[in-house]
Amino acid sequence: MSVAKTHQRQGIGQQMLLQIRPQLAAKKCYCFAYPHLQVFYQRAGFLLIEQDSATDDIRQLYQQYRQAGKALVLLQFNPALTDSVAASTREPLP
Repeated sequence: MSVAKTHQRQGIGQQMLLQIRPQLAAKKCYCFAYPHLQVFYQRAGFLLIEQDSATDDIRQLYQQYRQAGKALVLLQFNPALTDSVAASTREPLP
C-alpha cells in the first residue's frame, strides 16, 4: 500500500486498512513494510513475525527482497487484534 506524500498523515492509509479488514481476517495475510512503518501496521492489527513463521512462498519472497537490499520487516495480520485496535483507528496515527 502506498499513499502519495502530499496525502500522508491524514489517516488515508488507516482508512484503507479499515475497509479491507474483513478480507484481511478471512485469509492469512502478510505485509512487507519499511521499518519506519512497523508501528503503523501494528496499530492496524499486524504482528511482527520471524520469517520462519511465514508460509514457504512468503518466506521466499521476503528473502528475495532482503537479498536485493530492501530493508523490510515481515508482519502478519492477526484478526484477534482487530477489536483492540478499533478505537485507535478513529483518528489519524502520529
